[in-house]
Amino acid sequence: MANPDRQTTADLADKLLADAHRYNYFQLLERLHGLHGDDLEPRWPNEATRRRVRLACDPRLTFPVSDVYKAERMPDEEQRYRVCTTFMGLHGTDSPLPTYYLEQVAYEHAQGIGVRPAFFDFFNHYLLSLLHRGWRKYRYYIRFQPGAKDGFSQYVFALLGLNDKQLRGDTALPWSRLLSFAGVIASRSRAPGTVAGIIGHCFDLKHVQIREFETRSVPTTGRQLVSLGRSNGQLGSTFTVGYRGRWFTGSGHLRLADLLFVTSRRSANLGPWWPTTDYPPRLGLGR
Repeated sequence: MANPDRQTTADLADKLLADAHRYNYFQLLERLHGLHGDDLEPRWPNEATRRRVRLACDPRLTFPVSDVYKAERMPDEEQRYRVCTTFMGLHGTDSPLPTYYLEQVAYEHAQGIGVRPAFFDFFNHYLLSLLHRGWRKYRYYIRFQPGAKDGFSQYVFALLGLNDKQLRGDTALPWSRLLSFAGVIASRSRAPGTVAGIIGHCFDLKHVQIREFETRSVPTTGRQLVSLGRSNGQLGSTFTVGYRGRWFTGSGHLRLADLLFVTSRRSANLGPWWPTTDYPPRLGLGR
């Protein structure tokens, strides 16, 4: 019977290594690093992450049928792997070197003699590692980390004017959910239906409605007051009597329907929105 405290990484790794030839090269590396929770975002990862996978190229001159020839564990090191590819190597079928030289390297590899295959693999490792890093650089769905902690998310936040990590940390809002609306938020015009959709998506609300041009009363500034007989003004036409006036521009009403009583109280700065979340949204987001 299986032990609930057993380590599952070894079992998953064995299955992954056995079917390595069925995987795409980049997909295989992502899976191997993912088994150990390696963070590939830093420009210079930690030592364990850098040493996790040793890359090599198949020196044989046979026709390759997949990106990966084989993958195996490093001798006496259960947490490290050796992946042998069939492309982009200084030896093998894709090598730019003369054929007679490649035949000598292939012979040394088959017979287990010579140092040239291992010498070439020293450079192959760095070439293939650079290829992998270049491949994942612009693939957001690969780089994304929970909480939008990856580097690409910081670029998207910069488009929204939210590149300040301290600002996002001080305001308890689900910032990562805003990334899918980056283009809409960055634009100057936002339709009411779009804003309602953003609020509903961020806080998991089904019924959000915005009513435009709500009437409100605003105070009149001193420089806008008119003195009868001293300034040009006609009562009831160009000015009104009083210190406050009705205003329609730039105002709206945010309506959140079908909320529980406890939920509506929590939204008014009285605690987290949902008991199972870690962020307390504020109604100030609607402003």
